[in-house]
Amino acid sequence: MANNKHVREAESNRDGIIFHSNTVQGMGVKTYFNDRNEICSITAPIQFLHGIERSEIAKTFKTSDKKILIPLGGLTIILGILSGSINGFFIALFFTFFALPILTTFFRVLYMYKRKSSPFYTVSQFHSAEHMVINAYKKLQRIPTFEEVKKSSRISKHCGSNLMFVRLIYGVTLCILYALFGGSGTLAYPISLGILLFFCFLCSKYQIHRGMQYLILSTPTDEQLHLSIEALKNFEIMEERVENGGIDAILESFMNALPTMLGHIIAFEPDDEP
Repeated sequence: MANNKHVREAESNRDGIIFHSNTVQGMGVKTYFNDRNEICSITAPIQFLHGIERSEIAKTFKTSDKKILIPLGGLTIILGILSGSINGFFIALFFTFFALPILTTFFRVLYMYKRKSSPFYTVSQFHSAEHMVINAYKKLQRIPTFEEVKKSSRISKHCGSNLMFVRLIYGVTLCILYALFGGSGTLAYPISLGILLFFCFLCSKYQIHRGMQYLILSTPTDEQLHLSIEALKNFEIMEERVENGGIDAILESFMNALPTMLGHIIAFEPDDEP
């Protein structure tokens, strides 16, 4: 709610930030730059906002990942068979179906989000701005100023990428441990596996690995930080409208802004394949 300075969920796009409503599930407000670089906003169902942007992003990642996964997975399994070892074969299978998809996604995100010529580079910048404004909002319990946001951390313990990093660490390290100790018949494998599980528990419980977010976050511009502040203001306005006017007020706002938002949609051209 507006008096509860807490954001349950937010996400970044190529042109702005979406804040999900704490009060009405499935509703959100998107604050974005239009074609004239003006800050605009629209309150709408989350699925509508997703349909404009995220479906294209997800499709690009899914297509490119398959092109990489199939040949690499086949090569890994062939090498496992050629090793002449049952352990080698099982390592190849585990790596292909568990660790390789995570690694592929990680390096694909890294490539797309960190290369400045990529259309997804601004997503990593807005992602940083999103974390910074939410961290300041949570700490100050009010809308932060520009300087307060600029001094705030880019790292968030609630970021969805934390789960990807835990899976990455676990999957790759487990393959290495199995390759080294899986067939040794000694206590080295169960002991090392226990250490790995304990480390992953610490990551999940205390987020000790969240510094890895710097790998996929880029420094936001001043304009993007200003937009993040406006996005937070729009989040509070959305919550107040729900409290005062109910869901009808949200839907009315959505219908009024719909023509402008539809006019803002531009053709999406996926980046060239690496």
